[in-house]
Amino acid sequence: MQMLFRKLKLDWAYGISELVIVVVGVLIALAADGLRERAAERSLEADYVQRLIEDLKRDTAALSELIEQTESRSRSAQVVVDTYDRGSFVGEPTDFARSVEFAMWFAYPDYSRETIDDLMSTGNLRLVQSPELKSAVASTP
Repeated sequence: MQMLFRKLKLDWAYGISELVIVVVGVLIALAADGLRERAAERSLEADYVQRLIEDLKRDTAALSELIEQTESRSRSAQVVVDTYDRGSFVGEPTDFARSVEFAMWFAYPDYSRETIDDLMSTGNLRLVQSPELKSAVASTP
């Protein structure tokens, strides 16, 4: 029986060194995984920022067009007001009717909300590093 115990004698130094190697390997793998995850999050953040920039460009173009239409409607409204002040319209009656109709028309801008809605609904707003951008997106109605 004593002979059996001698054969089972453990080499503690070897066992501890193996344990240290395994623990260090696991820690390196976890660190590498964390680096990959942070890189993926930064890439996703850059994608969101690019999408927000594209949305802003589309919104700016749509607002510029809406401003032009509003200025044109304002000129039509001025024709209607001038006609009222004079008591008669100079020109074709159909032109006056078009001026009245166009002056009354109103359009609301169609803002691009896909990216903001995506950031808010998925919880990915946490990825945005810029406090100013995060605040602006979070406060968007």
